[in-house]
Amino acid sequence: MSLAHWIYALGTLEVVLTMILRRNVLIPCIVSTFLIGFLFKGSLVGAVTTVFNANIVALSELGSVFVIIGLMVAILKSPSVTGADELLVAPLKKSWYLR
Repeated sequence: MSLAHWIYALGTLEVVLTMILRRNVLIPCIVSTFLIGFLFKGSLVGAVTTVFNANIVALSELGSVFVIIGLMVAILKSPSVTGADELLVAPLKKSWYLR
C-alpha cells in the first residue's frame, strides 16, 4: 500500500473515532482529503483544488437529498401553520375517551 492509502485508512479511522466521541467530523475529513490531494498532486494548490472538487462532487451527489428533506419538513409543518391540525383533532377532543 502507498502512503496515500495509509492516510486514507487513518483518516477513515479518525472520522469513525470522531463520530464515536460525538464531535464534528468536518475538520478530519477536510484534513485527510487535503493530505491525500497533496500526495497525489504534489503541490498545495493541487491539494486545495482536491478539497474543492470533493465538495463539488459531494454536493452533486447529496443535493437532491437535501432538497427532499427540506420539502418534507415544509410539508410536515404546513398543517400547524395553517391551523389544519387543530381542525383535524377537534372532533376527537369532543369524544369521551380524551377528557
